[in-house]
Amino acid sequence: MEEQYDPNAAYGRNGGAPADIAGRNARSELTEEYEIHSYEMDSVGRMSVISLCNMFQDAAGKHAGVLGVSVHELLKDNCTWMLSRLSLNVGRYPMWGEKIKVKTWPFGIDRLFALRAFSFMDGGGKTFGDAVTAWLLINTKTRRPVRIRKYLKERSSLFDEEVPDGAPVKIDDVEDCESGRPFTVRYSDIDVNQHVNTTSYIEWMIEGAPRDVLESGSVGHLDVNFLSEAFYGDRVISACSPDKEAPGTLLHSIRRERDGSELTRGRTEWQSYGD
Repeated sequence: MEEQYDPNAAYGRNGGAPADIAGRNARSELTEEYEIHSYEMDSVGRMSVISLCNMFQDAAGKHAGVLGVSVHELLKDNCTWMLSRLSLNVGRYPMWGEKIKVKTWPFGIDRLFALRAFSFMDGGGKTFGDAVTAWLLINTKTRRPVRIRKYLKERSSLFDEEVPDGAPVKIDDVEDCESGRPFTVRYSDIDVNQHVNTTSYIEWMIEGAPRDVLESGSVGHLDVNFLSEAFYGDRVISACSPDKEAPGTLLHSIRRERDGSELTRGRTEWQSYGD
């Protein structure tokens, strides 16, 4: 049996989910419905963690558009959103043909980070997972962060808590990773920000896990810190090692081969498929 979803453990080491949006206006949240297609499944017929990440990115982008802060709007001012940290919790993965709903809302600002939360529900309205993300507002010319409240001004009320609980974790240095698996950045990995999309890094992390881990279970919890950018043609190495302090957990590090720069750091907790 797969582990039961526990909302109180949703954000791993952060003590629970951020507050929901009760009492705020309707534009403060967005709920999108998705159907699980055959090409979004993994090898055992469940929706893959990569597909779920693609869905929440899609929902976040649509909601940003409703709020007038979409990437396309920001690019007019030479700015854009870049995902910096992610904490994802999944109790079960839906099957082919199921319909799910992704609810998302902004819930605060933590220094340079704009925080956004997600809740994932099945067709019966039962929550099967959730996530929190931390986004940087980046100047596309300098590639440096922009202060969110100063830039958004009248829209800054969307983020009404200065340092809310539930922000994604900062992952410690990953040491003693075993030999890694190489990947070359394809053109299809590049997004509108002209660098590797976040889901490609997550895919490389998962692909770097040992085969026996991949065949015996699925990702129940995922923490990712996106540290630097990779571009078309770069060659990267995805390495991982077991977390000695947490059985069933892998630590991940993705580095650019030519200069050794660490691009992504992650942690995956795995749950058994069961019988």
